[in-house]
Amino acid sequence: MKTLLLSIIAINLTFISFNLAFRAVEPIQAEVSRYDIESAIQYALDGCDLIGSGDNYYFSC
Repeated sequence: MKTLLLSIIAINLTFISFNLAFRAVEPIQAEVSRYDIESAIQYALDGCDLIGSGDNYYFSC
């Protein structure tokens, strides 16, 4: 009976610690616009042109 009670307490403590650990990690939401991405690529490829249509982009160097 004593071991049953101790195992129930151990299981409850495990669930409580998992719950606290998952609450401590906040999701990261990056707010980067398409313009910011294009600007970063243009800066990285200084002498090249970025030609885009829709979701397809091509580099002309």
